[in-house]
Amino acid sequence: MAGSSRGRLRILGAAVVAGLALTAVGSSAVAGTLSARADLLASSGPWTFEGKTDLHDSGALELKVRSIVGAPRQFDLVRRLLIGRDVLLVNTGVPIVDVNGRAVALSRLDKAIVRMRGMLLPAAQWRYDLDGEATPTVRPSRIVVLSFAAP
Repeated sequence: MAGSSRGRLRILGAAVVAGLALTAVGSSAVAGTLSARADLLASSGPWTFEGKTDLHDSGALELKVRSIVGAPRQFDLVRRLLIGRDVLLVNTGVPIVDVNGRAVALSRLDKAIVRMRGMLLPAAQWRYDLDGEATPTVRPSRIVVLSFAAP
């Protein structure tokens, strides 16, 4: 099967993009593709991420990405690779509010559904997750809590 002019080739459900085989969402090949494109992504402007947060005892905040809006069409493959994956959030005094605009404490973000505007950092600035793997890292500019976890 021949690839298109964009260098994409589909073989039995696996996509080969820019010479890197992508076999599963959690694989290192996916991380390799994301990191290879991260510098371009960082310059593409902020995206809107939506998903469920997980606040770890260490203070690390992860987002299980459910949807991404605002990604340029050229990054559609990367957007699809990020959906369903955990990304780390770098908290730098970002405003966290509920849907009515009231401030929310960071401690209330555990298991909350949020919409976040932010930029994917270049691969050299990615943080390591609890397993010691480089994980896509987003610097949020605003976090809106859509719903809180049930007590």
